[in-house]
Amino acid sequence: MDCPKCGSKHHTKDGIVHGRQRYLCKDCRYHYTVVQRSNVKSAETHRLAQKMYLEGIGFRGVGRVLDISYGTVFQWIKKAGKAASPIPKTIIDLLRNIKFVIMLVF
Repeated sequence: MDCPKCGSKHHTKDGIVHGRQRYLCKDCRYHYTVVQRSNVKSAETHRLAQKMYLEGIGFRGVGRVLDISYGTVFQWIKKAGKAASPIPKTIIDLLRNIKFVIMLVF
């Protein structure tokens, strides 16, 4: 919990505001509060959700098993899909050639 103004790690507690702990930076004397996000899921949960989806379990099924919203699962999968690198065109052509050869054999 670094100071948002100067980035210092030196701080003291300085009261409570609207139910949240208030801090005072010892270096720049800036007052700030930190909102704790208790609903943040771990990276392992992200990986498990992606793995389950790739194994054929739907968004709702993954959500029920992991006890998270299926909308959250959908967002994670969508984000992972955008981050994935596209398949190179040479590999796609190679797979088409293999498929053509298999069709000729059978």
